[in-house]
Amino acid sequence: MKIITSTRGRLTALLTLLLAVGLSVGSAYARAPGLVEVTSHNSFGATVVKLESAVSQNGLIVLKKFNLQTMLNMVGVHAPKGMTFEIFHPKYGKNVYGNNSIGFLAVPLRVLVLQRGGAVKLYYQKPSTVLDPFGLSGLGNQLDPVFHRIVDEAAK
Repeated sequence: MKIITSTRGRLTALLTLLLAVGLSVGSAYARAPGLVEVTSHNSFGATVVKLESAVSQNGLIVLKKFNLQTMLNMVGVHAPKGMTFEIFHPKYGKNVYGNNSIGFLAVPLRVLVLQRGGAVKLYYQKPSTVLDPFGLSGLGNQLDPVFHRIVDEAAK
């Protein structure tokens, strides 16, 4: 291992490290399995209201929501608006319990709403992707079109 002693050498090494970390974070984001991104045609607030309505209209329940901006502000990070929604329904929990109760690690499923510059984005992982490792691909395939509808309705 080479020890860098000059200031210029340390700066070059630091910049190289930051670039490598930045590229790996960007590529990890791009490789997230089953990730779906939808751009909303609404404001952040309107998207959140429409998402909550679409969840209910599609037979699911918002079990919990987290205001990411508030949580990050608590630790000194000034972030744009963001909210994570945990979504599921007990009727599907019966399926999880009956097939593989360890699958409760994968539910509730989540939708993330983020203000990104001038746009509002919705993100989720396909339920089939999230549930498949637990042998719950049938349930995941059943929920894929439901989540697609929910997010599309929220984005309109």
